[in-house]
Amino acid sequence: MPAQTVFFDIGGTLGEPRLSPPPDFHLERLDVYPHVAAALAALRRHGIGLGIISNIGEPTPGRIGAVRAALATAGLADFFAEELLVWGRKDNAEIFRSAAAKAGAAADQCVFVGEDASERRFAKEAGLRVAPHPLLALAVAQGEALRYARITAPETIGGAEWRSSLLDAGVIPLHVTGPGGTVVYVIASGAAIVRVMNMRFIVQLLGADDLPADSDLFLLRDDLAERTGFLTVEGQAAALMADPLKRYWVLASSTEGLHVAVPGRESVDTLHLQVARHGHTLKLSPDVTLLQPFGTGPNMRAAAFTSSAALAERELTDAELATLAAISEELIGGYVDRFTGASPLDGNGAAAVVTRHSVSEDNTRVVDAIARELEQIGGGAFTVRTTPFTFNGKTLHNVEAEWPGARPELVIVSAHLDSTAAASHGPGAPAYRPAVDAAPGADDDASGVAGVLSIARALRSMPVTRPEHSLRFVLFNAEEQGLVGSAAYARAQSSAAAPIAAVFQMDMIGRNSVPPPLFEVHAGYSPSPEVESRSLVLARRVARLREAVASRLDGPEVCRTKGPASHERDGAEGRSDHASFHARGYAACCVSEDLFMNDPGLPPAEVNEHYHKESDREINRRYAADIARVVAAAAWVTAQP
Repeated sequence: MPAQTVFFDIGGTLGEPRLSPPPDFHLERLDVYPHVAAALAALRRHGIGLGIISNIGEPTPGRIGAVRAALATAGLADFFAEELLVWGRKDNAEIFRSAAAKAGAAADQCVFVGEDASERRFAKEAGLRVAPHPLLALAVAQGEALRYARITAPETIGGAEWRSSLLDAGVIPLHVTGPGGTVVYVIASGAAIVRVMNMRFIVQLLGADDLPADSDLFLLRDDLAERTGFLTVEGQAAALMADPLKRYWVLASSTEGLHVAVPGRESVDTLHLQVARHGHTLKLSPDVTLLQPFGTGPNMRAAAFTSSAALAERELTDAELATLAAISEELIGGYVDRFTGASPLDGNGAAAVVTRHSVSEDNTRVVDAIARELEQIGGGAFTVRTTPFTFNGKTLHNVEAEWPGARPELVIVSAHLDSTAAASHGPGAPAYRPAVDAAPGADDDASGVAGVLSIARALRSMPVTRPEHSLRFVLFNAEEQGLVGSAAYARAQSSAAAPIAAVFQMDMIGRNSVPPPLFEVHAGYSPSPEVESRSLVLARRVARLREAVASRLDGPEVCRTKGPASHERDGAEGRSDHASFHARGYAACCVSEDLFMNDPGLPPAEVNEHYHKESDREINRRYAADIARVVAAAAWVTAQP
């Protein structure tokens, strides 16, 4: 029987929320995703009532009024009935039962649409049907089940045409991979799956009917199995399959790794593989822009693309070199100490940080401290804000600070702010308690945080009133759970057609104890040679400027895709936050220590034995400062051509 009412979450489901500064955090503006209005209109044409279930904090008249005003400004207010607006926390089933009662319908005649699996699980426990994306709401309301699937297109056909056809068929992409981007992971209704099968795509169904209702799909990269290669039996699938519960979460394997559906309110941290390289976990998040042609329609970013590829290379002036020299090992070390707990978080007697894990209270304190630091660095010239997203029932925040330029194109300098020590809690050890167990994460990625803040401080001191292109300094949250924060951020930027010309991501820039002091710059993206080509412009700019600002460093190794085989791919492809921008067509590179790969004739990569452990407490501060200085130079030359 068709449903009578569909309720929506707001932030991350209908659009990107813009909040007022702390401590109020009320909704000032909602940047609606391009597909939302059409989805709401289709539901209304079918006679379905539309409502909202949203946590806006304390539901005071002022906050409720602010939400209504934001919906009106966004052109959505007329879709929702006043009596179907429900405010409150979605951390139990009761609010969903109350919403169904307000609709005057049985629970199973209502649908809740929200991006967070834990909230959908509570809604399902209350008896509601659930959908993870607005474009799936009508199918669920009409009684269709949702499925995960892997779709493969023939490599001989044109990408733009078949990708548009997949979207028209009604699938919601989660992840695009493979040479030329011919493999797409999706959520789709049964009817959409049949349409795709009839179109002669290769379709592999993953899991049972309605599994997407209250789970998230993750990729776990089995680095042991990848290292030992084809036909060997070494790998880590047994650790999952031996668990009587988690074995049912494993849906399939591929050349990328294991595909696992994690139920809402369960933590992917419990699936941390013991033999793991950086970026071993990836959350696959619904985003229609993953299949939209780069540079056209809602993804129009032609100006940004031209800028990133065509900026004239120039030398740094003496004044610029002197300003960049302020990025010192003392500056880097001071930030690392604050964000690892080696010294107080601020000068006001606040307790030292124990962990920056996304579920910890310290994570919130670190977000606030970074925002305050960027405000202080900007001296009124930066626009600083936190951007919220929901993951596993908790609202988390990325932090951004923008220095507006004379032109709108954006140059982003970024790192991730969270940490984990899950590798300290393997077989035979006590279970990892991410909210309280120590996870200083000095290299991963306090070194990157220190780099971003030091770069922001140095570039703000440049002898200009404002840069030619806007500079944005961004710290992402929940990277350790699968690039969650950067995926939410990049989705919002892509939906808004943000003119991002370049992303310089730093992830683990502090480990060097064995000469020579090599470092790496990663630009590889095998699904799109065009995106990789534009990203290589940035990587080569980093390499070119190294001699001018950090001659003590060796390299860098500029890493790219050299062929279709897995061993010919950039070792960091898909494994840090730059990947969230690659997937949406933006030029991006990741700068790291000598971590992933080496060209023939060079020494083996220096692996950090403290990776994801409580012992990750020290970095080579001089080395990290040198790398940060090179990134600063590349970002500045890009923003100030």
